[in-house]
Amino acid sequence: MSIRVLHIALTPLAGSPLRIVNALNHHTDVRARLLVLNPAAYGSRTFASDLIWKRDRDESLALLTNVDIVHLHHFFDLENSPLEINLRTFCGSRTRFIRQFHSTPLTIARGDTLKAEKIVRSEIPQLVISQYPERFFPKARLVPNIVPLEDS
Repeated sequence: MSIRVLHIALTPLAGSPLRIVNALNHHTDVRARLLVLNPAAYGSRTFASDLIWKRDRDESLALLTNVDIVHLHHFFDLENSPLEINLRTFCGSRTRFIRQFHSTPLTIARGDTLKAEKIVRSEIPQLVISQYPERFFPKARLVPNIVPLEDS
C-alpha cells in the first residue's frame, strides 16, 4: 500500500509544490496531490495546478479524511486554517503533518518578529529548500528545489 500525501499551498509558489508532487508520483510509490488555495495569486504569471480549493472543495475535503501526510507549503495555524476547518481534528489522529519552507521566517511572517519566532519553533517537522533560507531553520531538513529535466 502506498503512502497518500496531500500537499497544501496558499499560492502556486512558482510551481515548486507541483513539481514535488509530480516527482513523487513518477519516481516513488507515494500517491501525492496538490491543493492550491489561490492559483491566481501572481496575476498573469500562471502555473499548472492540480486541485483548486474553490473548484475542488469536496474532493479536497474527501482526500483530507483519507491521507497519511499533509504537507504544508505555507505557514498557517492548523486549528484555524485558511480552509476554515481545524486540520488536526478533521484529518484525524493518524494523519501526520510536515511544513516545507520556501523563504525566510521574517518574510513568511511579513516582518512580524514574534510570528517569525513561532514559525521557526513550530513543533511540526520541517523541511526547507537549500537555496538560502536554510540558515534560518535550525530544526529543518534540507531538500532540493526540484527542476523537471524533461520539461521544455
